[in-house]
Amino acid sequence: MPVNLITEMKMPLRAKEYKRLVTGEDCQVEAKKAIKELLERTMDSALSERMEMARTTGPPVRDRRNGYYERSLLTSFGYIEAIRVPRGRVTSIADVVLPKYRRSQPEFDAAVVASFLLGHSTRKSKRFFSEFLGEVGVSHTQVSRILSRLDEHSRRWHRRAHTKRYVYLWLDGKYARIQGARVHPYAVLFAYGATESGERELLDFQIHHSESTANWECLLHHLVDRGLDPYALKLVIRDENSGCKDAVLTVFGNVPQQSCAVHLERNVGKLVSKPNRAEFQQQVSEIFKQSSLRAARSELTTVLAQWQEREPAAALYLQATVDRSLVFYQVAHGPWRTHLKATNILERFFRELKRFEKSRQFRFADKQSCDRFYYAFTYDYNDRHRRMPHVS
Repeated sequence: MPVNLITEMKMPLRAKEYKRLVTGEDCQVEAKKAIKELLERTMDSALSERMEMARTTGPPVRDRRNGYYERSLLTSFGYIEAIRVPRGRVTSIADVVLPKYRRSQPEFDAAVVASFLLGHSTRKSKRFFSEFLGEVGVSHTQVSRILSRLDEHSRRWHRRAHTKRYVYLWLDGKYARIQGARVHPYAVLFAYGATESGERELLDFQIHHSESTANWECLLHHLVDRGLDPYALKLVIRDENSGCKDAVLTVFGNVPQQSCAVHLERNVGKLVSKPNRAEFQQQVSEIFKQSSLRAARSELTTVLAQWQEREPAAALYLQATVDRSLVFYQVAHGPWRTHLKATNILERFFRELKRFEKSRQFRFADKQSCDRFYYAFTYDYNDRHRRMPHVS
């Protein structure tokens, strides 16, 4: 006669008997049984309550129980088969616990999405979950159906309205390798916004063939159409891309533009001889750490006086381009200056994204797969980073 697991766990166990319990096999079986019984009791009780409510509150309805039908459900404990769902002649409880066409728990769907973000293809996910859950019912088509739900969420996310008053906007792009782009990878253009109170959000992204002016204009017009107020913007922080610069001027007019100071440091460093590069870049970096614009220009004069004879090309480039990287001094004060002098807020996002992309070997099957991956990652990133650091 088999011993009940609960009774057995209350009894003192010998070492040989303990081994069977720690494997988790018996626990999984009992958990699946408990979940099945709980679902059946809940649905049976719900049907009784609905039938009673229909008899007492509405017009007389001839209704009675009409047996059961069976459903299966994929859970984090495994595949639970033959769940008895009660039904009535008129009353239905299909929406109570097991929604129509639903064959898996939301927790399991979330685990599949997490597996996708970590680089598993649909077939790899099928093998992983089949081995982990010990079930053969997890197919790659089922995984594909779960992931396809992200597409509708992504479309709604791209079309959502922007109701907050964003005063700072960061613009930058990165490249994604998509199947079919043999010569040049696709450009993914990102826009990140922040309010005066410190709330921040990655507003949107678009996948294009390049970072041309027309493509940047497409992204910016899309943001405006969804509620971004150009008149509320105090500063746009962008990289050195000329297409982005012209697009901002076309769409936002005379909104001040801050050219990324970090990009300037990198570009000017390429003109410096290797022995002097580290020292020169360090001194250029000090220009953007001053407490005021006057102090920054004073530091600039010192740097030019020290390097214009030793590194004339780098000094000339710095003198010609530095003004567009000092705009943030005229707009922001206090801790905001650290965030507004460069596109670092997007660079940090790119670094984290790149770690996940490496697991996918830097190549997506198509644009839809790329959009799905970036949406899922962006949604999670926004949820984890809601406020600007050090800004009250």
